[in-house]
Amino acid sequence: MEFKRGWSADVGEKLASLANTEGGVMLIGIAADDTVVGLSEAKLTEVEEKVANACNSVQPPLTPQFERVLYQGKGILSVCVAKSSDVHYARGGCWVRVGSTTRPATPDEVTRLLQDKGKLPTDSLPVRQASYTDLQEDKIKRYIEERLRTTTPRLANGRGTQETAISLGLAKREGERVYPTVAGLLFFGVYPQQFIIQSTVRAIRFRGTDVNSRMILDRAGLTGTLDEIIDASVQFVARNMKVARLIEATGRDIPEYPIAAVREAIANACIHRDYTIVGREVLIGMFDDRLEVESPGGLAGHVTLENLDRTRFARNPQLAVIAFELGKAERAGTGIPRIKHEMATLGSRPPLFHASRDTFVVVLPSRHLDLDDP
Repeated sequence: MEFKRGWSADVGEKLASLANTEGGVMLIGIAADDTVVGLSEAKLTEVEEKVANACNSVQPPLTPQFERVLYQGKGILSVCVAKSSDVHYARGGCWVRVGSTTRPATPDEVTRLLQDKGKLPTDSLPVRQASYTDLQEDKIKRYIEERLRTTTPRLANGRGTQETAISLGLAKREGERVYPTVAGLLFFGVYPQQFIIQSTVRAIRFRGTDVNSRMILDRAGLTGTLDEIIDASVQFVARNMKVARLIEATGRDIPEYPIAAVREAIANACIHRDYTIVGREVLIGMFDDRLEVESPGGLAGHVTLENLDRTRFARNPQLAVIAFELGKAERAGTGIPRIKHEMATLGSRPPLFHASRDTFVVVLPSRHLDLDDP
């Protein structure tokens, strides 16, 4: 929420910052100290026209909702802007909202805004520090052969492996050189972490229920291609989780977590994380009472915690396609329902989801919390 005593030349950038971030409301007729000063009817009309013109000068233009509010006998103009699917620029700059302040976005923030709004998929960008020889061409050939057999019979069309890889978004030609893309390196690189160091997954089994535990029972830094990392991460969880046996006629084994839900949570974290955040890895934390999978980057697009299991948006669409075709993840938009279903089938408490501007966390409660209720 932004308060304005009256018309101000920075209205356009303030509203652009709200649209670029989480949306919000500007109330004109209220001083910075929260004093309601109000505007006359004529002034309301004048200010509304100026705000509309400022919104038209924003690129792309904003379409706010205007409302005149009478409060304590004084007129206030409410200007409401929703979170936008575009990135908006005002007075030559891109602006973001941080708390109650508006400031210019840094180049990295502009990149993340474009990525989160689906305007610049990071996984399709070329990695110019690498070359085509940093890809496993034999693995690419197997992938192409499988796609030719199952989904895209006209894919090759007489082209060689390199040209087909380019058409699939695994590499890009720039002049005389061919560079692997982020997606190409992450799934088919000889050693992806040489160029994309943040693609490592860090897994830790703590003793106790918090990260301040004085004892770590197991830990691993998992590297390789994403399909290898996902498999290794699932194996880490499987070897560190307990399996209880109920003393009954059938002698049923009850694992702490359904492996299908574990795989989906880890795959989602690796595929949908924000790869523009260089200094952070996907973190897997195992505790006595829960499993946490933390992914760098908040929820992207129009996905919120409220619509998480029914809204589809892939921050890295190429990675999502490859992961599905390699059998490492569900189709886009079906992973969260799958996690919920698998947890319910095992009889576990429901999974929990936490999101901030730069982090998304999936929490799977241990089934063993309720072993008296099998």
